[in-house]
Amino acid sequence: MSFIPDDQYNEILKCMPIFCVDWLISCKGQYLLLERTQQPLMGNYWIVGGRLKMDETIAVAAYRLQTREVGRYCGVGNMIGFSNYMFDKVEGARATHTPAVSYQVEVDHMFMPELDSTESNYMWTTKLPVQYLTQTTFTQAPKFDGLI
Repeated sequence: MSFIPDDQYNEILKCMPIFCVDWLISCKGQYLLLERTQQPLMGNYWIVGGRLKMDETIAVAAYRLQTREVGRYCGVGNMIGFSNYMFDKVEGARATHTPAVSYQVEVDHMFMPELDSTESNYMWTTKLPVQYLTQTTFTQAPKFDGLI
């Protein structure tokens, strides 16, 4: 598999959407959110996810992204919606237009994630990010009690 050099990839990000896959990890009505250290949304809490690589299945992406971001594989789960995120174009932001498919995966206990360098904190909460809710068309809407 060949990869695009970083400088070319950064130019591509400026002129086309990058497809992503997200996981809403839940446990008994609580959702796992991670505080981002990178743009877009640096400093905001968000769900687990990232871009889908060339020739990568959803199952392989689930394993790669979940183990990288929370230190464990939680599963693929069930598809719950499609997002068309358009984030503010700010300095340091790589992908600002990211269509994404969302999956929800239920875990049996609220675990303490092992965060990578793209997150600085986490929380289990009944609240969900407003941009996630407003930019997602849900086929199965999650139950939540507020916005963050």
